[in-house]
Amino acid sequence: VDANTEEKSLIDAQLRLIHWLMHLKKRGLQLSTIESYLGSFGKEFIFEIWLNKLDLKQQSIDDYEDLYRQLLKYSSERDEKAVQRDSVKGKTSRKMHQSAEYRFGRLKDFHQFCIENYDAPGVLVLQNSSFKHLQICNARLVSPLLFGKLLEKLENLSQEPTASEWVDHLSCLKLMYLLSYRTGLRLNEVRCLKIQDIICPELLYKEKENTVFNNITLHIQDNSYRRLKTRSANRQIPLKIALSEHEFLVVQRYIQHRYEQYLVNQQDDLLFSVNHRVLTDQCISKITVDLFSQILGMHHGFSFHTLRHSAANYLAITLLGSKEMIKTYTDCPWVKAKKMRDLLFGMKARAQEEIIQHKWQVLASWMGHSSIEQTASNYLHVLDLLAVDRIYNSPCIISKKVLEQCFSPVKSSTDYINLNRYTQQQKWFNSYQQTQPVTMAGRQEKKFSIEKSTLTPFQRLISFREGRLSEDTQAQEWMQRCQWMSTKWMDRQKFNLKTNYVYSKNLEESWFDELYEKAKKLTRPDEIIPLLDFHYKDDRQQDALKEKNMVKALKILLLFGKLRKNFLHFQCRMKGDEQQIVNFITGIEPMLGDHLYLEKQNYPVNLDAPERTVKFSFQRVVGSNKKNVTPLVIFNLMLKMMQKDELWIK
Repeated sequence: VDANTEEKSLIDAQLRLIHWLMHLKKRGLQLSTIESYLGSFGKEFIFEIWLNKLDLKQQSIDDYEDLYRQLLKYSSERDEKAVQRDSVKGKTSRKMHQSAEYRFGRLKDFHQFCIENYDAPGVLVLQNSSFKHLQICNARLVSPLLFGKLLEKLENLSQEPTASEWVDHLSCLKLMYLLSYRTGLRLNEVRCLKIQDIICPELLYKEKENTVFNNITLHIQDNSYRRLKTRSANRQIPLKIALSEHEFLVVQRYIQHRYEQYLVNQQDDLLFSVNHRVLTDQCISKITVDLFSQILGMHHGFSFHTLRHSAANYLAITLLGSKEMIKTYTDCPWVKAKKMRDLLFGMKARAQEEIIQHKWQVLASWMGHSSIEQTASNYLHVLDLLAVDRIYNSPCIISKKVLEQCFSPVKSSTDYINLNRYTQQQKWFNSYQQTQPVTMAGRQEKKFSIEKSTLTPFQRLISFREGRLSEDTQAQEWMQRCQWMSTKWMDRQKFNLKTNYVYSKNLEESWFDELYEKAKKLTRPDEIIPLLDFHYKDDRQQDALKEKNMVKALKILLLFGKLRKNFLHFQCRMKGDEQQIVNFITGIEPMLGDHLYLEKQNYPVNLDAPERTVKFSFQRVVGSNKKNVTPLVIFNLMLKMMQKDELWIK
């Protein structure tokens, strides 16, 4: 990278900040405020650009994520130092412009400006509504099962008629997924691989049609298509030990195919190029999120970068975990794990594996990090499991006499015993379920009986949702109804959803989960969800008129209600709509009890006014305090409605 290029990148970063400041001035902000905005992250931003020689025009989504995570980390460190200084001076209060929350907001504003004016991509870490240090690290992992489903969805996409001209590109994307998931390559690292980055002597062989290559090594280095984030990102990745035999053979055949094309036209040197064209990182990111959405529903938080996170954790388990842990959490055979350790640690060093000092650094180097601290703080989410695994499998020498005093006579020819090994031999503890799976034969013989069940409808619904009562067909029907209701009420694009779609498999489960989580947050410590207990009562004991009014109110809620920002909305466009609102109030209010009341806004409604939306909120009153608990009450009403078959008659 020449100095001129580095200088241009630094100037570009400075110009973005300057243009943003001018934009703030046009918005009418005071100069003192603008100065505070710039001071919140500007110095660190320019320093990161200069230190890592970043070119913002070439930054992928993942690169932006890493950049902003680092800036937010600086913010937290600044806060800690400020608190220490204040405590020395005896101060406890701190100004707003000193907080990490403030810097987070300014960074969001700056990046939004870059999206609108410099075509920068959206960044997941900035989509949180507020700054929380613990939320900076996305701890989601892609399991081997989920990765298989991702590839399956990609295969289905390539078979659609509209994707006919992109089939070859999608085949390349499948290989990019594989390499990132197994080796932890960043999106830009794998997307911009060149033929020249492949180290493989067998490619030069004349007779190589049926040859199985000894190894293929990827040299991750700067090239004309991308620059690495740091010097430590320059590394070599051996694929033979990272991939399964079948995966290695698939990659080998593709590389052979591209190498033959490269010999004909050496201008087309990108590994995943199709007729001189490669999918952009924005396109890859969007496809990846869409595929995960098909599997997991909306708001899942998974992206291409999640594959890199997953690789880091599975590699940590493979390199540092016990045989049982590897078998439980990964799809890597123990034999292959030992070969990987032999290659990376050295065969002689692995004989003393318990005292290898550099094995954590090996993992950091593989991931392209300068230190294990960076890998551990941002990528490793299984360190607690590895610690427990190490404790459980480490030698614990104890006297034979002490063991006999605590338990029973011990069969051993030595005076001292490794307690951990002894407990494992005695099978006193079973840390890993996969090594000794619990038999389900006896349980499968017992058919679930609804009549004999002592669970409440709420408990049955959640148990079915969590997979514990899969044979409860009634709970399954309830769950389908709840998913329909939560989707209709909360998804702005699905308000006109008809009841004949109740049993559709295309309904998103995320809306039910979101409503359930909101309800749990509003539940007091001394309560169990749900707050209301009317759905446990016997309807025959209720007054007939109240029952009729209640069913009518629930039907109105079912068909016409909208849940918007913790408020229940009803549109009132004509006289008949006004009567429906009256019926809703008449049927709902008697159900609320002593500590709840229905608060009304824009009611009675003026049919001549431009705004004819009636807003309701359910307020919980305790003493002189009141709290909006609308999602909790709506969740309770949903539990009632799912059981009312008369509401679902087509």
